[in-house]
Amino acid sequence: MFREWQAVAGFETVYPFHALRHSAITNVYRATKDLYLAQRFARHASPLTTTIYTHPSDDELYAALRGIKT
Repeated sequence: MFREWQAVAGFETVYPFHALRHSAITNVYRATKDLYLAQRFARHASPLTTTIYTHPSDDELYAALRGIKT
């Protein structure tokens, strides 16, 4: 059914339903910048598992690097 909705919406790429979980956890992490809150939201036993679900953008990476003082 999820695939059908994507076709109706005109998506060029068909995403698996699990991609919604990745998006939700990534958005929680981006909003809070707290891995442990994202871990709790995802109900993971380990924060290492949660890191798989957090997808930092290139802009976020560059912003973090710019903030490093040498």
